[in-house]
Amino acid sequence: MDNFGVRTQKWILAKSSKEGETLAAQNLNAKELVVKAQILAGGRGKGFFDNGFKGGVHLCNTAKEAGELVGKMIGHNLITAQTSSEGVPVKKVIDSRGHRYKKGIILVYFNGQGPRRSCLCWFSKRRYEY
Repeated sequence: MDNFGVRTQKWILAKSSKEGETLAAQNLNAKELVVKAQILAGGRGKGFFDNGFKGGVHLCNTAKEAGELVGKMIGHNLITAQTSSEGVPVKKVIDSRGHRYKKGIILVYFNGQGPRRSCLCWFSKRRYEY
């Protein structure tokens, strides 16, 4: 999409603390970074890890901080409202550039089962909870 002039978020996938720090420093070059645990469950931001670390989504300002956050997530289970009480093991973490948009739109396509069960929705505002 970048090739066609559509702004997209730059990100890297990290599997270790060192990789998170190194790749963020080399590829993201941003004043604000977002670090997200990659699991198939919602509520990551409000979740907690089996090591006591809180939140599967964090903001930070340096690649070093990003690496430290990755280290607190990788290899631990993230427990959210949508997981079992044991949680889900985190094997990968995304580091991405933080963005502050003045105005944006979010498009979501829901693909339902059967005829006339699909839906396209758009939102002009998004609520963030940290």
